[in-house]
This record gives sequence, C-alpha cells and structure tokens, in this order.
Amino acid sequence: MALEKLKFVSKIKKAQDISIEQKVEKIKNDNNEIDEHVADAKIKRLRYFNSLVIPVIISVIAASIFSCFFGFNVISGKSMQNTLHDGQVTFYKKFNLNKVEKGDIVIFKNTYYGDSEIIKRVIAVAGDTIEIDGTEVILNDEVLKESYVSKKNFKEESFTGKITVPEGYVYVLGDNRDNSADSRVCGVVAIDDLVGVLVKHY
Repeated sequence: MALEKLKFVSKIKKAQDISIEQKVEKIKNDNNEIDEHVADAKIKRLRYFNSLVIPVIISVIAASIFSCFFGFNVISGKSMQNTLHDGQVTFYKKFNLNKVEKGDIVIFKNTYYGDSEIIKRVIAVAGDTIEIDGTEVILNDEVLKESYVSKKNFKEESFTGKITVPEGYVYVLGDNRDNSADSRVCGVVAIDDLVGVLVKHY
C-alpha cells in the first residue's frame, strides 16, 4: 500500500514537473514572439525612415546647396525688351560675380531701386571709358555695336559726359533704352551689389 502511495506521489511530482516545463517553454515562446514583434516594428520603422525621411533630408540639403549657388527671378517691367519680357522667369548663378564681362546680363540690388532686384546688361567694366551721345553708346572711344537693342526703341536724346568706370564697379543699361532707369540715372553699380548673372530665361 505504501509503495502504491509512493508511486502515486511520484506520478504527481512528474506531472507537476512537466507542467512547470510546459509553462517555462510557453513563456520562452511568448518572449520569442514578443521579440519578433519588436524586431518587426523596428524593421518597419527603419523602412519608413529610409523611404520617406531620408529622401526629405536629402532634398532639403540639396535645395540649400542649390540656393547657395543659383537663384530665380521674375522679370518685372519692360526695360530689357526685346531680350527679356515682363513675366519671364530667369535662372541665374551667384558665383564668380567679380568676373562679370561686358554683355553679361546681371541681377543686382541698388539703393536707388529700394529692395527690388533689378536686371540690366553690363556695358562697361572697371577701366573702360563710356559716353552716351544721343542714340550712340561710345565705349573706349568707339561706337558700340549693339545687336540686342531695337533701334526703333533707342530714341533718348540725353547726353552723358565721358566717365571711366572705377575698380569694383560696372556700368549697366537696359536693352529698351527708352524705358530703362539704369546707370544713366543711378550711376555705376558696385560688384558687391550684384546678386547673380543670367544663365537662362523662360
């Protein structure tokens, strides 16, 4: 009888041990499932970050770099007709502004115009002499040939004395000479006031 009781107790103990092992295994499995869910969540967040956030960051950085070297401007007015027209969009570069050349179209700011960005053509650079005699521009004692100016719109009868463009400045004129407030009015433009040089217009 005692032997049977001992066997019975032994069976119960084994059953308890099995039950405990099953619980432990279940806990391990549950933890593994939790770890997998956490890992899946992390992977999903990483994929979301890579697919959305990183491209946005790259775009912002690229835009910042672009804006440091290039810019856009919308033409307002008729002073650059027939080359540029009111409402057209210009694309310009902001670098090497100290190397502008005669014939370049530049965007600049000047106290004469307030806060507006103005666009004109460079006619003379430092060291050049320039004089406007009626309808003619005399550059370094020679009449300047200007294919970009429509002669029928070049009717000003004002005269300017001969000047020499000082170092660090340029002399600018609008292509539509009858409708342009330029160096004839505001004087020479400082290189430091230049915003950009025209690259393309649309």
